[in-house]
Amino acid sequence: MQDRISQMSQGLAAELHAKLGLAQTGLGEQLGGLGRRAPRSVRKALEEVAEAERLAENPRLLPRIDPARLEAAHRRAKLWLDAYDPARHRAQARRAFLAELAFNLLLGTAAVIAVLALTGRIGPGLR
Repeated sequence: MQDRISQMSQGLAAELHAKLGLAQTGLGEQLGGLGRRAPRSVRKALEEVAEAERLAENPRLLPRIDPARLEAAHRRAKLWLDAYDPARHRAQARRAFLAELAFNLLLGTAAVIAVLALTGRIGPGLR
């Protein structure tokens, strides 16, 4: 059981390193750097696997681990990591940045035109 938990944890840690660029450390340490890049349910699943790994280090605490719940948490995290595409995520972030930039430029231009119109520098009545 302890080896299986260690394999689960190491596999998820390797996936997090490959897909999200987190440091190549243990799963418990990687959770701190994960932040909000993963959905809450996936973060909870990763926390459950990390907690199980911590409990498995002590033979007296090993019976406290629910294998079915651990397997479900591992499956949930693995499914999300398999579906996560870093290139698509970067492209989406780039599009969001450009959309925000375009909106801000439009808003700034509109503000400048409004100020010029209100002060009488442009518009009807100029000669």
